[in-house]
Amino acid sequence: MSTIRDETWNIVLEQIAERGEFRISDLPFEEGSRATVRRTLREMESHSWLTRDSEHSSIWRVGPKAELLLNISQEELKGPASNVISWSTQVHPDEVPELIRPPRRENLRLKNLVAEGYISVDCCSFEMSSIPTSEFRRIRRNAAASEAISEPHADLKAVGGWLLSQLGCESIEYEATYPRDGRIADVACRNAGFYVEVGMVEDVTRFYENLNIDIKTSGREIQTVYQRYPEPTEKSNQVQAMFYVPYPVDGPEKREWKSESLHAYRFTLGENKPLVSNRNNRYWGEE
Repeated sequence: MSTIRDETWNIVLEQIAERGEFRISDLPFEEGSRATVRRTLREMESHSWLTRDSEHSSIWRVGPKAELLLNISQEELKGPASNVISWSTQVHPDEVPELIRPPRRENLRLKNLVAEGYISVDCCSFEMSSIPTSEFRRIRRNAAASEAISEPHADLKAVGGWLLSQLGCESIEYEATYPRDGRIADVACRNAGFYVEVGMVEDVTRFYENLNIDIKTSGREIQTVYQRYPEPTEKSNQVQAMFYVPYPVDGPEKREWKSESLHAYRFTLGENKPLVSNRNNRYWGEE
């Protein structure tokens, strides 16, 4: 009779031979067996059958011994091991995507915050075909169980979940509430503070307000930039990054995607920090 350890070895070798990488959640083990599975994976890692980017990474990849003895070629494997995502492209303020169409002044305000250094934006591009089919099918099932306005919208929510998984997130939620204001994000990894919006968003303000920024405006001009919330407490996780995945189609009602190439944008706090606290905001009364 085989043990959990024996089954882990067999299944993991099949996984890395076929895909080159996996997560524990991809393995067909009950929660009660996970401790044994993790010990076995660390043992395989210590003997170079497996490797990770860091000891905290949730992605296990083919190690040098497995690559040699199983005759596995990294060039033939797809997925994270082939570096399908690179967040290396800094986005110029003029190239920040229009989150609401037709373009409104809210889009311009967001671009101004980027231009003034309060928000930093980078992006990545990748092909839909670079996502392993089995992995996307699993994530798409979870996304389909949540609210979606169209088939492309549900597909994009699945892409958002996959993006978070590439950043090491294991606990991914759909239709998740932001920490402070009660608005709903399409996809989120609460533990990491990552929140994803896909398609056309309801309001642009969530992209700076959830990054702890308030603004006072006069017409199209931003007069003052405030700190929206007090420093986060244990009761409220701070949003570390906002992500945006636009539609690869002309309209959200269309069922077929216009292009296989996808783009994703990441919004984080810039180097220019607000110096003024918005104590008129009700959240300051919670201190």
